[in-house]
Amino acid sequence: MNYRKFAIIILCVLYACLLSLALINIVVDPYHIFQTPFFKQQPQPNERYSKIEFLKKNKGRYNSYIMGSSRVGLTNTDIIEKYLPMAKFYNLSTALAVPYEHLLHLKYFIKNGYPVRNLYIGLDVDFCFGVKMHKDKDLLLKLHPGVLNLSRIRYYWSYLSVFPKTDIRRKLRLNFSRKEKPKVEWGENGALGTESAGEGERIFFEDPRITPNVMIENKVGKENLEVTKELVALCRQQNIHLILFITPHHKGLMDHFVEEDYLTFLKDLSEITPFWDFGGYNSITTNTKNYMDHSHYKSSVSQLMVARIFNDKTLTVPEDFGVWVTQENIDSHLESLKIAIKKNRAGNKSLNL
Repeated sequence: MNYRKFAIIILCVLYACLLSLALINIVVDPYHIFQTPFFKQQPQPNERYSKIEFLKKNKGRYNSYIMGSSRVGLTNTDIIEKYLPMAKFYNLSTALAVPYEHLLHLKYFIKNGYPVRNLYIGLDVDFCFGVKMHKDKDLLLKLHPGVLNLSRIRYYWSYLSVFPKTDIRRKLRLNFSRKEKPKVEWGENGALGTESAGEGERIFFEDPRITPNVMIENKVGKENLEVTKELVALCRQQNIHLILFITPHHKGLMDHFVEEDYLTFLKDLSEITPFWDFGGYNSITTNTKNYMDHSHYKSSVSQLMVARIFNDKTLTVPEDFGVWVTQENIDSHLESLKIAIKKNRAGNKSLNL
């Protein structure tokens, strides 16, 4: 066999392997990028792609957006719309979202002529310290090609040319299992339904992965603050009504916040823009019944947050839940937080404060 024939055979084998790999990714479609109908049960789709695709097909239908991590995923749009009659909200929450992603989505909307009247954005202090800018190599968290300014061919190729064994196996196992299959379903407004989330049945569990000092990444925190500053400036420039708030972190997370970094972050944020602070130790965050796990609060908490923001007296909101923070009152607010931290961490000798 001469070298030319050998080379042709090798190329054919490589081509066949690559074609087989692409075919597996299209048929199984572990991230629901190609939206193939062969395996309908989806463990966890790439929501960043799916939600933008939905909005592209419904351009002009929405003029306001909820942004944040999966913690705001259970926030139904109607609880905000009743206070803003001209607003039509879409819940654009995505797992592990940080300000950089919100900024890119807003720029995408403005560039492509989407109407944007209001933004309701939740900031997670632990993510702002622990999660850097969007990791392009993570196929589950990869932003939509339009948001990234990537060609469709290049974007799809990144999903066709890899073999995500774990995610493929996970989807196949889910679809061939005889047990009741979990569903990840968003409503037309983008919010995750309580039935889909299992909120009514889910039992709070202690997460063993939580470790002390989970947020001690000062450089990352400063980067996210800089991006937030740009986001706020863009909202002001575009005359967009921005409601920014700190999400109510469960005390299990709060126990491991580095106090100095945490309080400095809030201080720096107040110099950028006023915001609502639902974090810290309060009657909501210290009550396990308000949470599904250490990370996610229930939809009932979202209702209390919105009621506080819009001063709705028809709902009973605990007095210590939700503070409007400005440059004028930030120092007194931080003092209150320090007192609460000292009180709630007293006797916990294992924490590195």
